[in-house]
Amino acid sequence: MSTSPLRLALHDAADQVCDKLDRMDRKLDMILENQAEAAAADRAELNGLHAPKPAKPRTNGHAGGRS
Repeated sequence: MSTSPLRLALHDAADQVCDKLDRMDRKLDMILENQAEAAAADRAELNGLHAPKPAKPRTNGHAGGRS
């Protein structure tokens, strides 16, 4: 049984559409990856800006030792 030219054309068109969708999917994956990396960098920067300051050593109000 031979395949009609119309059927061959439809299969070819479907293959082209699938290839295009695969390329778009890969591009979207790259975009999402880049956005995730940028968001992680932003979070790290914000965490650095809002990190607690190191505690100062306690001196009990005296500048030096007891006299």
